[in-house]
Amino acid sequence: MGNRLPPKFEYLAALIDQRPPRVREAFHFCLAVLLEESGKATLLNTSQVDGRTHYSYHTVAGDIFTVVRPEIDAQTERAVRELVMQILEEDTE
Repeated sequence: MGNRLPPKFEYLAALIDQRPPRVREAFHFCLAVLLEESGKATLLNTSQVDGRTHYSYHTVAGDIFTVVRPEIDAQTERAVRELVMQILEEDTE
C-alpha cells in the first residue's frame, strides 16, 4: 500500500493539509492513537525533540510514520478523537 491514501481519504487529507499546523498535528496524533488502539499500528518508540514528544509507529501495512504530541488540552484532544472516530466509522459503513 505504501504512502498512498485510499481515494475516500484523499479529499479529507487535502482539507486537513490546508489547516494550520496546530490543527494538523492534533488530527494526525489522534488518528495515530486510534490506529494503535484498533491494532492497525504499533508504537515503536517515543523521543523528545525540542521539548516535544514524538511517537513513531509501524502499521500493519508495513509503513513507519512519526507524529508529534500536540500542545492541546484534554478536552480538545477528546473532541478531535471523537471527530476522527466518526470519520473512520463512516469509512467502514
